[in-house]
Amino acid sequence: MIGSAILVAISLLSLLFLARFMKSAKHLALFHVTIKRVVSRDAEVMAYIVTYLIPFLGISVSDLVDAVSLSIMLGLIAVLYVRSNLIYINPILSLWGYRLFEVETENGKISALVCKRDYVKTGSPIAVVSPEDYILLEKKE
Repeated sequence: MIGSAILVAISLLSLLFLARFMKSAKHLALFHVTIKRVVSRDAEVMAYIVTYLIPFLGISVSDLVDAVSLSIMLGLIAVLYVRSNLIYINPILSLWGYRLFEVETENGKISALVCKRDYVKTGSPIAVVSPEDYILLEKKE
């Protein structure tokens, strides 16, 4: 029971921090990029869910061995996520209506584009902010 409460608290804190990050990113300086190449990355979210999360649906956090296994797996996922720059694998952004694209801009820089569009046309200019290196967040003008 306590393990479940801890996991719920961590989930809620994560959602809070993500919402705060998205809100603060919208106040950054706006600039325009022209998209030279685009690849959708939405399918990677499902691969992530099937590979890592579904095997742990039947785990009871009240059993010590199961709780330790889950903790180790979540720790490994967290380290891989941060070290591998896996912005493309974020189910929460998908639930909030954002789509993820890998784009190459006119200057040859490859970045992750987070936007609410269903389609990004090559050659089109897009107004964005950049909260981190190699991450572009579309901003409506």
